[in-house]
Amino acid sequence: MGFVYYIQGKAKEVYENGKIILEYSQRHSNIRGQVMGYWILGFGYILEGNHAACMECYEKALQISSDPFYSQFVKLAF
Repeated sequence: MGFVYYIQGKAKEVYENGKIILEYSQRHSNIRGQVMGYWILGFGYILEGNHAACMECYEKALQISSDPFYSQFVKLAF
């Protein structure tokens, strides 16, 4: 849903969706979910024009990604 909201240009919804994914994944120690949460959060920051925060999210996602498949989502967004 976060990506769909990004396509629609709904920054608030993108950011909220990313936070939900990230918090859930952190609670359940799911690294793949955390990568996706940071990825979606980054899209929210892009829509707000906060490119520095976006880059921080993507860097965090790459640091924690242990699955090469999931890291590709982040690398494509750079």
